[in-house]
Amino acid sequence: VALLLAFGFLLGRQATPTAVVPPSQPDFTLENLITASQRIQAANSQIDPFLSGVDKLRFDPSTGTVEIHYNTVNDIALTGNLSDPRVRQILRHAIVDEQNPAVRLHAVKAIGGMVSQEALLENDLVDALIWLLQNEQNQGVKLQALRVLGALPISEEVKHVLVRTLLYDKDTATRIAAFKALHDNNSAAVDSEILQRAAESDTSGYIKYQAEKLLQNAQESPSENTEISNPKELRRE
Repeated sequence: VALLLAFGFLLGRQATPTAVVPPSQPDFTLENLITASQRIQAANSQIDPFLSGVDKLRFDPSTGTVEIHYNTVNDIALTGNLSDPRVRQILRHAIVDEQNPAVRLHAVKAIGGMVSQEALLENDLVDALIWLLQNEQNQGVKLQALRVLGALPISEEVKHVLVRTLLYDKDTATRIAAFKALHDNNSAAVDSEILQRAAESDTSGYIKYQAEKLLQNAQESPSENTEISNPKELRRE
């Protein structure tokens, strides 16, 4: 009888499930567990999730938010705006690391849509757009990035990459977009040496005409012409 009682007691202990207690953190939620920015608690171990890819992005102009579907160890759907660091993290990943040009294009469009609604663009996304403009092979994505950069308060780094694109990019449409991004931005005007180089050497009739027109205007109103960068720094080594 004693042996039977002992056997029954041991069998009952083995059949009782062991509860997994989540970590005692104040911000412990299911959403935190399945994002790519936080470790996942699994029984007595932790898993480092990694961002494996972005499936699709969709910007809603009526709400000013972007919906992102991406993958870590699970498929995730995230909705938010540029004030959410997770949204910025995934958008930057989509721009810099995604192989699918359609995903990169939609990421840039989403950023442009939110910027058009007067959202602030953090430096990490500006840097990602600059990197994209310097490394992107798809002309459609480059053109969209130029439109977004042209709508931003222009910095010296943005000026530099726009002028380099104007002077050295082989695609005519891309050079025209860079010229418009510089010309349409009221905070900067192309200096006379760069305008002269564009007027003399560019194969685009549009750029040549517009550059000559700006040069003429600068001669008539020299006080309105401000430099955007040092042309010597933009020459090829």
